[in-house]
Amino acid sequence: MEEIEDLASDLGLRFLTSPTPMAAGVRLQADWETCVALNAGLTIASRVLLPLASGLVSTLEDVYAVASKVAWHELFDVSKTFAVGANVAPGSAIPNAHQVALKVKDALVDVFREACGARPDVNTDAPDIRIAVRVLGPELEISLNTSGEALTHHGYREDTTEAPLRESVAAGLLRYTGFASFARSLGSGEVHYFQRADEREGPRGNFPHDDEGPGAGAQPETKPRRIPPRIPWSPVVADPMCGSGTFLIEAALLLLNRRPCARREHFAFLELRMGAKLGVFLDRTQKRLMALERSVADVHAQAQGVFAKLEMEWEPGKPFLLGSDVDPQALASAKTNAAAAGVSKLVSFERRDATRSAAPASHGLCIVNPPYGERLGGKETLPELYKALGDQWKREYTGWMCWLLSGNAEAAKAVGLRPTRKKPVFNGNLPCSFQQYVIY
Repeated sequence: MEEIEDLASDLGLRFLTSPTPMAAGVRLQADWETCVALNAGLTIASRVLLPLASGLVSTLEDVYAVASKVAWHELFDVSKTFAVGANVAPGSAIPNAHQVALKVKDALVDVFREACGARPDVNTDAPDIRIAVRVLGPELEISLNTSGEALTHHGYREDTTEAPLRESVAAGLLRYTGFASFARSLGSGEVHYFQRADEREGPRGNFPHDDEGPGAGAQPETKPRRIPPRIPWSPVVADPMCGSGTFLIEAALLLLNRRPCARREHFAFLELRMGAKLGVFLDRTQKRLMALERSVADVHAQAQGVFAKLEMEWEPGKPFLLGSDVDPQALASAKTNAAAAGVSKLVSFERRDATRSAAPASHGLCIVNPPYGERLGGKETLPELYKALGDQWKREYTGWMCWLLSGNAEAAKAVGLRPTRKKPVFNGNLPCSFQQYVIY
């Protein structure tokens, strides 16, 4: 929602209906020019879908009937290839997603044959047109995927690690921390503070000399709570387990106000019959988005203004997005990706153990995605790793806002700090928790 609102503000977009959150997405009504802008400007979305038909279904014949109502031949030419993908929620009236997709394909082909005397070909590998079908309970919805290749691919990942964090997930989590808002305000000259859940609930936090213990919870009622100081935002971001550098590269793109798809050449909507008109919209929108970008020099200069306000010493021109990892191959991947993204002058990487890393500044954002024990790392050693990470935060990161993304709830308890905020998220298919720790 917030990113859509920011994009609308930047481009002066107008919606026919207000954006409404829904399961795994946002629904809104708008014109084609706005559809193009959403594709070119969103960084945390997977795709932009155009609903074509919907209805209640209990049989495959019902699916065929709904799909037959779409004037497919008016959307795209018979020379284009297509593919249908279906997603069926558990407990839905029709359990087999493959059969649902086949019925929609059959209906599409029959509509073309009746109207044109010919049918388009199926191409499951690289189709021109992608049809998305969803069955949720008795409800069927058929949509046109206007994006084509997923918007989650931001175009810089030339090298990767074994279990990389998806670019759009990293961008979304950074936005949740408040970093996107801070990045947009970088040149304002004002001091901004971390938003804390405890500002509404009463003072909570992690004081480095408190005896918290593993899985710390509430302190004894007889012990008065301290009043925590407000922690200011600084441009410094640290990822002590940076892997292929996704968090830091996405942070750099936010500071530069650079939207990766503003440079993307192809979207599926260009394959539609009205593709030429939409191409004009795309060219105009991408030029407007690129005109809003900051240069690397501007970011460094504006960051120095924040450092001066906070009385923090930072060498002019020195990168302030800092990544480290113990794996030299991961660091090589991170450097390659940062260069491909054009952010090497904002980001630096070095080999270091996360549990021995000192805070590089008095204030900053630390964000880390440690192993979960599913694909990387052994589960038996994870509690020790998480505990060492929490101990290091308590010793070295006073005045910082630290965030942990983990798919291992038991290991996360070993951090030994009280989370001040939790958000359930998915990293791929893995359910995870994104947890905030305010270090006072």
